[in-house]
Amino acid sequence: MANMTDIMLDLETLGLDSNSVVISISAVEFNRKTGKIGREFEIGLQDKPQIDAGGIVNESTVKW
Repeated sequence: MANMTDIMLDLETLGLDSNSVVISISAVEFNRKTGKIGREFEIGLQDKPQIDAGGIVNESTVKW
């Protein structure tokens, strides 16, 4: 889409550490000057393969 100058990313994790399990990744193109939104992307990720590889799930984050 034309004139999209910025991209915002969002990672949803099950903790605050660098090795926390990531459960989803989202992104959106936007133009901060006009407020227009472009393409959007979202994907959910499986937690078990990440846990098997050493990913951490923080219980307090899950409760929150």
